[in-house]
Amino acid sequence: MISDRDLVALQRKGSPFTNTPVPRESAEASLARIAQNGADMERWELVPVDSCRCCGEPAWANLRCTKHQGRTPCVVEGCKRTTKRFMTYYVCGEHWKAYVPPGSPERRVLNRLARTAKKLGYSKTERWPDDLEARWWRAWDAIARRVHRRSTEGMMDEAEIRRMFGWADEG
Repeated sequence: MISDRDLVALQRKGSPFTNTPVPRESAEASLARIAQNGADMERWELVPVDSCRCCGEPAWANLRCTKHQGRTPCVVEGCKRTTKRFMTYYVCGEHWKAYVPPGSPERRVLNRLARTAKKLGYSKTERWPDDLEARWWRAWDAIARRVHRRSTEGMMDEAEIRRMFGWADEG
């Protein structure tokens, strides 16, 4: 398995054929060997190859390898978990617990929408009214984007910020 996400293919300029995708270092070493043999370096180029968001293997146009076709990866980069359900965003259980803990404002919003549907007489398996379902998916998209942002940028510690600026005594 190729774990390097920086895959390239060595290709002759103007040719419709490409070589097997390899990590950039291997391709540059091949170019150096070609140059040592006296070939014209202007005729060769390194073409970036898309890689799967889950495992780093060479991917199709939808950024999924053959193994992960029809699967949705977790929004946290580097997480190998996927789901078979088609969703725009998916948050695996481990990252759901880490970035959206019980009692958090994000969970309260989703729970409130679920309680509203239950009061209207709908179960979890039934289709909800269009406006309520649209609110659910809008909230879910915002939460998933927030989880992705927190995983890449880190979570903000308000208590630490207050201590830094001397606001610990205030409200």
